[in-house]
Amino acid sequence: MKAAVDRIADPSDLRVPDVVAADSTFGLNLFGRFAADLTRNVMIAPSSIATSLTMMYAGTRGETAGQLAGALGIAALTDQVHEGRSALDLKLSAPRQPISNQPVGGSPGDPLRLQMANSLWGQAGVEVLRTFLETLARNYDVGMNTVDFEGATEEARVTINRWAADHAMPSIAEILAPGVLTDRTRLVVVNAVSFKGSWMKPFDSAATVDGTFTRADGSRVTVPMMRPRERHGSGGRSVRSAYAHEAGWQAVWIPYVGGAAMVVLLPDHPDATLDPHAWRAIDQSRGVALVHLMMPKFAFRAHSSLVEPLTALGICDLFDASRADLSGIDGKRDLCVSAVEHEARIDIDEHGTTASAATAAVGEQVSKPRDVAISFDRPFTFAIQDAETRELLFLGRVADPTAT
Repeated sequence: MKAAVDRIADPSDLRVPDVVAADSTFGLNLFGRFAADLTRNVMIAPSSIATSLTMMYAGTRGETAGQLAGALGIAALTDQVHEGRSALDLKLSAPRQPISNQPVGGSPGDPLRLQMANSLWGQAGVEVLRTFLETLARNYDVGMNTVDFEGATEEARVTINRWAADHAMPSIAEILAPGVLTDRTRLVVVNAVSFKGSWMKPFDSAATVDGTFTRADGSRVTVPMMRPRERHGSGGRSVRSAYAHEAGWQAVWIPYVGGAAMVVLLPDHPDATLDPHAWRAIDQSRGVALVHLMMPKFAFRAHSSLVEPLTALGICDLFDASRADLSGIDGKRDLCVSAVEHEARIDIDEHGTTASAATAAVGEQVSKPRDVAISFDRPFTFAIQDAETRELLFLGRVADPTAT
């Protein structure tokens, strides 16, 4: 269904730095709720989760809105957050160009592609406030898609899953598992993000060799380890790169063609926590080093149900049937959020990275209101960050590169 009004073509970018800062803090705080388990691979897309929750924020009121804004870090922005996020979305999705001073031996690959899409799904026959629909249309390019959650729940689930699969590449097969939607579901908001980037300096496929990766518990697995191309005249395989060793972490920035980088972070101690303070210290202390780098090829998917970790961050009323106030959606206090589902995928090889994520927030009707050498041969954390805006697009931790 077409949006009620057209999207703002040229939103003000005044609030973009504030939205980026909020997303970084929120993403790192949320990531910390998963990273405590050192035995499994973890990955989230902070911008995808924040976008879905900010769309839902447009329909919250009172204490519910205050808790959500506080956890997302957008309390000072109020309604300006929507225009700020729209401007950020357009910046991130704009076509990228290769840099003019690309170094010798750089990548012939295409500039990175970053695509974002949003959708809104509502129960046929249920009235939704015009103000809510217009906010989502103007800032998120969203119109209402009507489905029948009440009478054809499975068909609605398949339809939404198909939309997510079509808009997230690599494909997200099933963002909504059986049972997440019920005949009381009235509203679902979905965000999908896709990333494809070529390394500015590709790894040498001929130099990839099997190496040993040591898990957090001390056990070992064999994994293909990538190495940079040999530098002419140096006799070694190293790359000149941004590097930092700060706050208990070593970090290497591996750039993509077109203005983004993977920040790969190796902790000094396996149980180190990458919190917002540590991230800022690392980001601000970067220098340049000749890095003798070894990094595993890996690919995995991670599905997360976010209600529990979001509640731990202070978003309580949104999920409480007796206290949720989503009256900005339908004018009544008869909705709460029953689920926030998130899935992310990543695939890294000698040529570059493909990554995708989707986030779905489900609104349910209730009966009542509610110069170094570094080898990533042990668990490490990674982030994919846009170069211009500094937005954290993806966050992850590799506990075992052989796990899929």
